[in-house]
Amino acid sequence: MSLEFLVAFAEMTVMFSKGQIAGKISTIFVFSMLFSVALEANPLQKVVGVMNSSTFRASVNIKSGGSSFNGTLSYSGGKMNFRLGDGRVIASNGRKIFAFDPSTRTMGRQDAGGGGGLGWILSYTARIDGNRAVLTPNSPAHNYEEVRLSWDEGYFLRSISMKGKGGDVITIKINSVSRVASFPVSIFSYKAPPGSRTVDNPLNQRN
Repeated sequence: MSLEFLVAFAEMTVMFSKGQIAGKISTIFVFSMLFSVALEANPLQKVVGVMNSSTFRASVNIKSGGSSFNGTLSYSGGKMNFRLGDGRVIASNGRKIFAFDPSTRTMGRQDAGGGGGLGWILSYTARIDGNRAVLTPNSPAHNYEEVRLSWDEGYFLRSISMKGKGGDVITIKINSVSRVASFPVSIFSYKAPPGSRTVDNPLNQRN
């Protein structure tokens, strides 16, 4: 799967309003930015290597701007389906990103792009303490003022918190992980119910 897509996916947020999509598809998959890089001695590289080779289902909690959301993540080899408790769905088959809001019956369908990499995590200055790490920027080009990670004894990611330049913090926790052999391919190419409105490439449009 395109690593460039994972980085872009981590920076997008889905915001729905009556009849239109405003904003970006995103932070719900901030943790997905950790899903590709080879296993090496560095603990952070071990984390991304383990996640990249895993197929699992998990409960996910997201906190941002005083709001909290819960949902179920199905993940396999860079493809994912995240279903929130209120019925919203964000999915990707590696080529397209799908975001559906049942309250407005609107789906955003965004090209995922290609190429690129996850190298930006390793370009941050890392302070590692056991199974936790704090990343801080060493260049003005970095997107986040601070990134905090934690993982379990098997280097499986358990939480990630990202502080943007504007001070906004998004925290994602992964719990109740169940390893599975495989998922039906169809869950990663989400199809909205009949009668829904689809907006192609909303991130390319100015709000």
